[in-house]
Amino acid sequence: MNFTDRKKGAPVLLTALFIVLSGSPAFAQSDNKTVEQRLNQIEQQLESNNWYKSITISGAIEVETNYVDGPDDSSSDITLATAEFAIEAAVTEGITANLLFLFEENATDSPELDEGFINVQLGETPFSVTTGQFYLPFGIFESALLSDPLTLELGETRESALQLNYEQAHFHGAVFLFNGSTEEKIDSYGASAGFSHEGHRYALDINLAFISNIADSNTLQDGITDSDAMNSTIAGTTAQITFSMGAITLSGEYLGANEHFEAADLSFKNEGAQPSSSNFEIVYDFDIRGRNATIALAIQSTDEALVLGLPQQRTAIALSVDILENTSITAELKHDEDYSKPQGGTGNNTNTSTLQLAVSF
Repeated sequence: MNFTDRKKGAPVLLTALFIVLSGSPAFAQSDNKTVEQRLNQIEQQLESNNWYKSITISGAIEVETNYVDGPDDSSSDITLATAEFAIEAAVTEGITANLLFLFEENATDSPELDEGFINVQLGETPFSVTTGQFYLPFGIFESALLSDPLTLELGETRESALQLNYEQAHFHGAVFLFNGSTEEKIDSYGASAGFSHEGHRYALDINLAFISNIADSNTLQDGITDSDAMNSTIAGTTAQITFSMGAITLSGEYLGANEHFEAADLSFKNEGAQPSSSNFEIVYDFDIRGRNATIALAIQSTDEALVLGLPQQRTAIALSVDILENTSITAELKHDEDYSKPQGGTGNNTNTSTLQLAVSF
């Protein structure tokens, strides 16, 4: 239930309370004002104390059932894949506060604060400042699939940071500063820049980003041999382009390290690894008996990312249909290929079938 819906019941309850009290002799003797005058006064107070109107609450619940056909055996499960609850408060003009609580079965032990940040608009300028814990603008990771793209699995980075944003007309960008998880001081940084245009017949979106140490990504933090004693600091870059015309959308994204890590930090075939990933996706939007539907096909890959537990190749297809307002059902078929045995992998393939019911509010 929306927070504002609960608040709407307050005047009704207060009205009933005063009607009851108005019949009491003690109430009548304590004040000569009429019940109507008192109710008008209370309504005025409620209207003046309307802070709750500046709060927006949203969330989503995603339940999935899947079947995994591996090289040795198979498995199936039903999971609460995602349960998230977001609060945005317009504190005052130009200042907003945001909280996002997230639970992912088999991924988080309990509901956690995924994001918490403050955004300050700098007057009438195209600049704003964001500070707190949030996902850095290193990668776009947009996908119509259920599975996270391999670019996200390699490069997604959540940190407590200070970020300066710019947005005007067709251009947007950001520069950010943070204390990375592999460092002990505020000396990690990055930047992003983008261009977007939406015409009558087509839409185009281009984004570039740089980070001073890609080892601060969520996945690489776990894959580094000893993040507290790293021998190398490796920058990373990402590039993304999306082109839409009519019902068809084409997108491609690349993300990777700019140089090889020291073998003691991250290795591949007994040498320093230079992990990278890519995602190419085609999406077609259409109607099924008046309901919005989407079909998506993706071809993804990684390079020198064996130690991170990522597949070398992935092919996936997904069909999603809006069955009701804010309610959708999605089916996905995914085929993963591991690195070959000469590269240190198993050479095995894994097929996963997933069906998801999602509700947002």
